[in-house]
Amino acid sequence: MPLKSAGLVTLLGLLVTGCSFDTMALIPLGDDAAVHDATVDAPALDAAVDAPVHDVAAADGVAGDRPPLPDGNPPADAPPPADAPPQSDAPPPQSDAPVCDPFRTYCAGAGCVDLLADQNHCGNCTTACGVGHCSTGVCCPTGQTSCGGVCTDLLADDHHCGDCGTACGANTTCASGHCTPVAACAAGTEDQAFTQGMRGCKGKVTFANRATLCAAGFRVCTAAEWVARRSGVAPTYDYWTNDVLYASGSDQYCRVSLSGGTWCDSTEPMRVCSGYTDPLGNECNWTRCGINQPSPQEYFGGCQGNPTAGALCCPDGP
Repeated sequence: MPLKSAGLVTLLGLLVTGCSFDTMALIPLGDDAAVHDATVDAPALDAAVDAPVHDVAAADGVAGDRPPLPDGNPPADAPPPADAPPQSDAPPPQSDAPVCDPFRTYCAGAGCVDLLADQNHCGNCTTACGVGHCSTGVCCPTGQTSCGGVCTDLLADDHHCGDCGTACGANTTCASGHCTPVAACAAGTEDQAFTQGMRGCKGKVTFANRATLCAAGFRVCTAAEWVARRSGVAPTYDYWTNDVLYASGSDQYCRVSLSGGTWCDSTEPMRVCSGYTDPLGNECNWTRCGINQPSPQEYFGGCQGNPTAGALCCPDGP
């Protein structure tokens, strides 16, 4: 370093520390050039003393302006520090519950249980069935099953007969878990079956009492329903229809109609006849009559002096 520059640095350091000194003492004895430099450059020396430290350093050949030393605050143009996410040293919670198979649920103190059938955990971990049993997650009385959350008797429920998905149709009922035909006859019998639910109910009653032979849910069939539903089956008993049928013609060549005829009246009209006499003793003077015309014959007959018969019974509705 040149002597002049070394002297300036030393002088600056002493000024900063507040020391007093004789500037001439800094000039080495016997160096006329140095004395000359000190004399000539006195104004420069004063400027150097007043200049900031970094300017002196720059004048001495060190790298240019340096930023001030940190004083604990960020530079005015520095972006604010990003908020760091909170850190936690706590480990994730641990569960002692075992892993149950897909059909079971863990209940504290009981382990893995089937909530659909467990008596003490029915539907959830806290519900116990005091009586009855747990049926698909519902407490039901003994002998009943939950269907859609409602307890029912599968042996007798017409809407859930034998299982939750089977409903009995018209004119059938659930008996012992099976849909069975409803007895059409008031006596609880099925004396003779035809198509579309029509039944022949044997008996010896007057025309006025014909409906008493049909069970609840059934009515006396019309003459037209007999023709449409017998499907070629012959009657085994004499049966009233629900119509007042008049007759014309003669035995085994006759016709019946609703509009009138030579024979019969409203108290003893024509009826369906199995023959001249049925197994119960009902009688028909005429047989083998057709409806509205003699042929084909539809087993109609009667009528004068023939006061009793059974009845044809059809399900209510169409």
